[in-house]
Amino acid sequence: MKEFNLDAALNGEPKISIEDLPKPFKPEENEVYYVISPNHEEPQRYKARCLDHCSIQNGNCFRTKEDAQKWLDFMKSMME
Repeated sequence: MKEFNLDAALNGEPKISIEDLPKPFKPEENEVYYVISPNHEEPQRYKARCLDHCSIQNGNCFRTKEDAQKWLDFMKSMME
């Protein structure tokens, strides 16, 4: 993980770096995973019943709600 850089934070650079984000994964059948919903609200929990679901195919699967939330926070910070 990268160290926090006070100068970068004060100069308006993103507080979260893409290198610090958890990697998405491809769940196995019946495995629980979390996705970022299109409306950018709270991450949603799913169980992998259909492995060709668009979230799985598009790499929008995270092991924990916290992992998905980190990505959501990152995307929101990029829109500010």
